[in-house]
Amino acid sequence: MQPCAGGCFRHSSQRFGRCLFQQRRDRDFQRGHERGQHQRGNVYRRPGVTGTIAHDASNTAFTFTPSSPLAISAVYTATITTGVRDLFGNTLASNFVWSFTTAANGCSPPPTVVSVTPPNVSTGVCSNSVVTATFSEAMNVASITTGTFTVTGVSGTITHDASNTVFTFTPSSPLAVSAVYTATITTGVRDLFGNNLASNFVWSFTTAANGCNPLPTVLSVSPPNGSVGVCSNSVVTATFSEAMNVASINAATFTVSPGVTGTITHDASNTVFTFTPSSPLAISTVYTATITTAVRDLFGSNLASNFVWSFTTAANGCNPPPTVLSTSPPNASVGVCSNSVGTATFSEAMNVASINAATFTVSPGVTGTITHDASNTVFTFTPSSPLALSTVYTATLTTGVSDLFGNTLATNFVWSFTTAANGCNPPPIVLSVSPPNGSVGVCSNSVVTATFSEAMNVASINSSTFTVAPGVSGTITHDPSNMVFTFTPSGPLAIGAVYTATLTTGVSDLFGNTLATNFVWSFTTAANGCNPPPIVLSVSPPNGSVGLCPNTIVTAIFSEAMDPSSIDGTTFTLTGPGSSPVAGEVTYDASSNTAIFTPSSGLPLSTVFIATITTAAHDMFGNALASDPVWSFTTGANPCQPASPPISVTPPNGSAGVCPNIVIAATFPQAMDPATINPTTAP
Repeated sequence: MQPCAGGCFRHSSQRFGRCLFQQRRDRDFQRGHERGQHQRGNVYRRPGVTGTIAHDASNTAFTFTPSSPLAISAVYTATITTGVRDLFGNTLASNFVWSFTTAANGCSPPPTVVSVTPPNVSTGVCSNSVVTATFSEAMNVASITTGTFTVTGVSGTITHDASNTVFTFTPSSPLAVSAVYTATITTGVRDLFGNNLASNFVWSFTTAANGCNPLPTVLSVSPPNGSVGVCSNSVVTATFSEAMNVASINAATFTVSPGVTGTITHDASNTVFTFTPSSPLAISTVYTATITTAVRDLFGSNLASNFVWSFTTAANGCNPPPTVLSTSPPNASVGVCSNSVGTATFSEAMNVASINAATFTVSPGVTGTITHDASNTVFTFTPSSPLALSTVYTATLTTGVSDLFGNTLATNFVWSFTTAANGCNPPPIVLSVSPPNGSVGVCSNSVVTATFSEAMNVASINSSTFTVAPGVSGTITHDPSNMVFTFTPSGPLAIGAVYTATLTTGVSDLFGNTLATNFVWSFTTAANGCNPPPIVLSVSPPNGSVGLCPNTIVTAIFSEAMDPSSIDGTTFTLTGPGSSPVAGEVTYDASSNTAIFTPSSGLPLSTVFIATITTAAHDMFGNALASDPVWSFTTGANPCQPASPPISVTPPNGSAGVCPNIVIAATFPQAMDPATINPTTAP
């Protein structure tokens, strides 16, 4: 048995492998299919065990979790190659190999059926019963199907609980009454390790003669039989003694005559069925409702005989003519605001279609839209534009409006009101601004806001009526109240500069009232844009550190975001003996405010290096470092020691009787580079 050179599991009898660790650098953890030949580098692959690799927080313990249970009675070989390395790039001195053997039965005995329902030879079983079997352990769901779990002559669906131990056969339709059924679970069912039932499991049961239920009856109806004065908008209901077959109760089996069409609905219990006429019933009319013997319950049992009852509707549909209870604005009111709406509240729910632009009017010359509340009793006329100032208006509801039974107003209902001279509102004023007038030291990233005394016309406040000078462009937004407006400059304001903000008389409120005069204020920005100079918070390697590896990179973390264009090879340098410059690449990570110097090649051993960042580096506001940060470090005398092999593995080398669901683990004496232990890459 020869292990994979790149780190594998290999089945000894079938010659398949699973490479665990891949080659040096990006290929330190190997997976894939062996093609019967050596691959480039130190990886030799065969098809075998796939899985995922994880590690603990210390980066010393690594685990391989197979994607599926291992084969039973099989020898597997695990290999960790010299491609893995520690955090300093040191690799193992030689491949590390161990093997183990899995148990013959996957550590589990064959499954058994613990219990069934209905129990074996039970009688009087209801026709709507389901058939269940409880197993001694979690089962392979795919193995329990309509081919391995059957009920004679019955089709159905099979489901299972979350533990995969209880499986339920639900017949597609009720079982026949007074019938013997046999349920069978075949040896085709198996547990998660592939162990089958030792033999077919068979049991039988007998259904009840009436499916467990007596014949259905009608318990009550509405309107009651012989009732009079029934409202024209009534619905007809029947309550049964049990849940009914919904499809059997339809326009042919539940009727109202003479000549009533409608829809039939039912409640969630399927015991209460309601016939809703398509239109109000005629007044002073006798109606007969009939439920025929064609209706049946869920077991096919029918009514013993037709169920018939009658009732008589009221002469006025139960309702007097509608009246107008109140209006807004009230009749003869004065000082009404220009943005007012007209409302009328009726004594009952009205026919919505009868209240329209022809039957609900406001004059002279007002157009608008009419809406209503959910009760259909309050109707609102909303003018298309504000009403004219100091004007008398007349609102009219004609006798064309009607209630749900066709009853109309007895006479036209008319009322009038007079609008206010100023539309109820004084001219708007500016209550406050930010920055305040005359303020100094304003930050360069400030926005300019103005708060008004009332809601304003949003369209009137724009880049022409709200300006910041000299030469500032920007966007204008407002809060939900339309009282606070904000000018956001397109870029930071200049430092140490005086700016003037102006709101012109072109801004107006919702009634068209404008500012009395232009509103003007000024402020001065801070000399440094509000920010102190940046500083270097920390460096790596730390100042004075020794014994560093040749592949060390040099970093500096700043106290704030820096201008990336000011961080380059001229402002961030590394020098060796005699101030000789070290070649390398300088980059800047904006997400962490970190400057990074990566040497072009390994640093010489036992050498002192000096890192310097000059005052030419500056932040986003142009603030430079106050002085040059300088620090030094010394490389080690050797290129860092080679990594030690694992100190323990699971399963132990040579172990037998290993369960197929085992997780393979290796623990190192030092922290390893997780990127080199990865099963998803391949050469």
